[in-house]
Amino acid sequence: MLKAKRVLLVDDSSTIRMYLRAVLMHTGAIVEEAISGEDALRQLQANPPYDLILLDLILPDIDGIEVLHRLRALDEDSAVVMLTGMGGIKSATTAVREGADGYMEKKDLALGSDHTEFFYALQQALEHRTGLVAQRQLQQFKTDFYSMITHDLRNPAGSVLLALQ
Repeated sequence: MLKAKRVLLVDDSSTIRMYLRAVLMHTGAIVEEAISGEDALRQLQANPPYDLILLDLILPDIDGIEVLHRLRALDEDSAVVMLTGMGGIKSATTAVREGADGYMEKKDLALGSDHTEFFYALQQALEHRTGLVAQRQLQQFKTDFYSMITHDLRNPAGSVLLALQ
């Protein structure tokens, strides 16, 4: 599922980053890490887009929602899953409204589990973002197509009107 996918882990806890790195690398993912919101934004500007970003909600320098908001201004193609140690329906709703593709509580990443729910949530986030990107590309194609047709029909119609006059 994540084989050869580029993943950015954004969390201030080295323990969480180490654990998630091990879980993700086991699937063949290429994992990079950021320890703060500013660090993550620098990496996003310096590197090509990531396939998946796992973003902590509470960071030492910038709130995870603010990072998400700024991230979406830079990159609309990467799937983002918000992670939090404490949160609830309000923070999950806010994260999705701001552009997150998924939301998970860290307590659901239990040691010793097979991580089925975790990987299912990541797969859903990737598919959701792929659908949004395809929808945006289709809308752009339709806009370009209508512009081209309108332009191409305007020229002959003008000539016909001129000849009729």
